[in-house]
Amino acid sequence: NENENIANNTSENNTVETNSNGEEDYFTSSKLQRENMYSQMLETYQKILENTAIPETQKSISSQEIANINNKKNAIMIAENLIKTKGFEDAVVSIGEDSVDVVLNYEELSSSDRAQIEDIVTRKTGYSVSQLVISKMQTTES
Repeated sequence: NENENIANNTSENNTVETNSNGEEDYFTSSKLQRENMYSQMLETYQKILENTAIPETQKSISSQEIANINNKKNAIMIAENLIKTKGFEDAVVSIGEDSVDVVLNYEELSSSDRAQIEDIVTRKTGYSVSQLVISKMQTTES
């Protein structure tokens, strides 16, 4: 999709502070890429709304897409902040078409922690537990 290509190209031009093991880089760059993608999409839909030559039906679809993106961004921000309050300093939530991915930095994930994360993410995104994938960030040992 053209919007994702624009967002990916934009994100490559940004520098990210890293720590020695690369964990901060992963979480920071993932959030930056996600924000760039949403910004590009919003900008595209906003241009459609401002274009007088575009039919009202298309503008209506663009308005709905803007609302959908803002709802996703809000759900992600709230979910990540709530996950952080549960003791997971680093978390990236990504909402796809049919699933939600949560990448965390943890040594071990207890069933209680998993249940709390599932509860947070399903409540904030509207997706079911079966659509939720919780992953541990993969680290590369040197």
